[in-house]
Amino acid sequence: MAPKSLDFTEEFSNFVPEERNQAIVNTPFGKGIVIRTRNGDKKDVNNPETVSIREIELTDWTKPELEANDFKGGISKPHMLYSPTDFPSISPTVDDDVMTQFGRGKIVEIRNDDRNTHVVKLSSWRLAGRSSVFCYLTSKECTVMRPYRFYDMDVFEKVEHANDLKKDATSKFSSKDYDGALEIYAKAVDTVRYVQHGKDSTNELRADLIVVMITCSNNASLCSSKKKDWERTEKFAANSLVLIDALESKKDTSKIRKILNNDGIKDSQLFGTWKVKSLILIAKAQMERNDTSKAINTLKKALESISLYKKEGDNMSKQLSAQEKDIRRIRLECSQRIKLSRKIEKERAKAMFGGFEEEKKDFSEKKETVAKQTQIPNPPPPIRSPSEHLSEGDSSTTNTRNSTIEGPANIDVPSETKTNKRQSSKKKVVFADGTVPGSHFSLLQEFAVGWAAW
Repeated sequence: MAPKSLDFTEEFSNFVPEERNQAIVNTPFGKGIVIRTRNGDKKDVNNPETVSIREIELTDWTKPELEANDFKGGISKPHMLYSPTDFPSISPTVDDDVMTQFGRGKIVEIRNDDRNTHVVKLSSWRLAGRSSVFCYLTSKECTVMRPYRFYDMDVFEKVEHANDLKKDATSKFSSKDYDGALEIYAKAVDTVRYVQHGKDSTNELRADLIVVMITCSNNASLCSSKKKDWERTEKFAANSLVLIDALESKKDTSKIRKILNNDGIKDSQLFGTWKVKSLILIAKAQMERNDTSKAINTLKKALESISLYKKEGDNMSKQLSAQEKDIRRIRLECSQRIKLSRKIEKERAKAMFGGFEEEKKDFSEKKETVAKQTQIPNPPPPIRSPSEHLSEGDSSTTNTRNSTIEGPANIDVPSETKTNKRQSSKKKVVFADGTVPGSHFSLLQEFAVGWAAW
């Protein structure tokens, strides 16, 4: 047997969970919510039945002295009222959740007639084809209930709640309250994100769930783009695209797709405008995050979808044309960003290696200057021998004596010199003693003659 200090059986034996349907009532201390009802052990003398104790959380408690005593560590505790009295309900208004004798529902209209008729749309009734049941009651027949919390809702109520949130978020988006709209759109997505279908779930319900998931995810992505939150922009749009691609892969075999088509959501809207909207938002987020190559590929997919579902006479044709313009504008911006990034890279490279390039340029210029200076445009004039000076008047001797200092092998001999050589080769001059001009012996002889004359 466990020690007395660890035995909690008696302490929690009377534990009663919170009621799923919690009424909102008027008490002498203000408005309150009936959290739970306990069946007491004591019996009234005049009433043989067990006395029920209602545990009421007061929401309009305004006594400051009691509020000050309840603050401990910065946390305010709710003020509770325990009473056997069955307090009356507060007056119902439009959009209030109410409990009626026919089930739970929501007031959609209060008519100004003799009976002050309250039109209630019942949510506890599930009819085929999304048919709704309405009942017309007086205010006394409607008990106002606390709205269901997330964990209290079934699948139908979650989808319906998400659609209500979508309407509120759309009104905030229209007034350019992007923060408020994003918060509500995200809440709507979270409401139906992890829905567990049961046996009573219908294909119509699944179709409604897909629609609210796709539209709210795309709208949340659009709100994030308005706030320049590109990470969440891409994530929300990617969630929408996953659902669209999964539905598109099943093609004509999908029953949900047929239901959506019958509801007026054609393929040009489902796989056209909705899909293109997701792709455009993803591409824009990728571009803003400097991933332009992925953005261009994403835009190509969007153009492919437009080419498939853009048809003349279709209701979505104008919207697809507007989206096509947005795609081309974003694509042009991507190209400009790519050019700008390349220009910045070139400037950085020039800043890092510009000195080396200048030195290389100076070296090439110096190399060209030296090459020009080393070139010999014309060969040097021939050096004539003393015999040529002595026989200057003899033309035949001048033409035949062409002993010069040989220059570089690559220097061309002038054309006149070549002609003289040809003529000298044809006419050979021989002195009277048998020597040839220019030979070793004739040079010595000429030198001796000159020396004797001197």
